[in-house]
Amino acid sequence: MTRSFTGSTARPFSAASTSLRSALHASAMSLRIAVVMITIVAMAATALVFGKHTTAAATEPVAPEPNATDAISEVIPEDQFADDADLIDAQSTPAVYSTHKSARNGTDKKMRAVTAKVLLAREMKAVRSRIVEVARNQIGDAYIPGASGPHGFDCSGLTRFVYDIAADISLPHYSRAQYGKVKPVSRADAQPGDLVFFFENGAHHVGIYIGGGKMIDAPGRGDKVRVSPTTGSWWGRTFTGMGKILPA
Repeated sequence: MTRSFTGSTARPFSAASTSLRSALHASAMSLRIAVVMITIVAMAATALVFGKHTTAAATEPVAPEPNATDAISEVIPEDQFADDADLIDAQSTPAVYSTHKSARNGTDKKMRAVTAKVLLAREMKAVRSRIVEVARNQIGDAYIPGASGPHGFDCSGLTRFVYDIAADISLPHYSRAQYGKVKPVSRADAQPGDLVFFFENGAHHVGIYIGGGKMIDAPGRGDKVRVSPTTGSWWGRTFTGMGKILPA
C-alpha cells in the first residue's frame, strides 16, 4: 500500500508562508503609515510657517499713497533741495557731474532772468499807473512859464514834476532835452506814462500820454493843465514822436 505525504507536509509549509506574508504585509502597512504621518507632519509645518508670514503681511499696516495735496503741503527748503542735487551730482562721474551742473546752472540763470523780467514788468506797470495818477491830480493847475510845480507848470515843468514824484526820476526842465532822454516808440507801442513831443513847425511842447490817443499837458499861456488829444488840428501838424523813459 502506498502512502501519500502531500497532505502532511503541505500544511506546515502553507502555514509558514501565510505567517511570513502576514508579517511582510504588516511591515509594509506600518511603513506606509509612517510615510503618510511624516508627510502630514511636513505639510502641517509648512502650512504653519506660511500662515505666520501671511498673517504678518495681512496685519502689517500699509502706508497710504501720497496724494497731490500732501505733495503740495510739504515744503522743501530751497537750500536742502540744492544740497541734495549737489550730492546726486557728486556721486556721478566728473564728466557727468560737470555737464549736469552746467545744465542746472544754465536753467537757474534762465529762471532767474524770467523772474526778474516778470517782476520788472509788474513794477513798471505800477509806476506807469502812478505817473498817470499824479498827472491827473495836476489837472486844473495854472500854466506858468518856467514853473515846475507844485501848483503851476509849463509843459516840461509838468513832466519833470510828475516823473520826480511818481517815479523818482529827474528830467531836465526843457522839452528838447527830455526828448534826448527817451527811447522812441510808435503810437501803437506807446503806453500810459510815455512822453509825447511836438517840435514840428516851430513848436516846443511835451505831454504825458495816458492812453486812448490822449495826453495830459500844460498847453500854454492863459490855459490850465488839461487832457488834450495827440492827433488832429494843431497837434497833428506839430507831432514829432513818442518815447519812453521807463525801462519797460
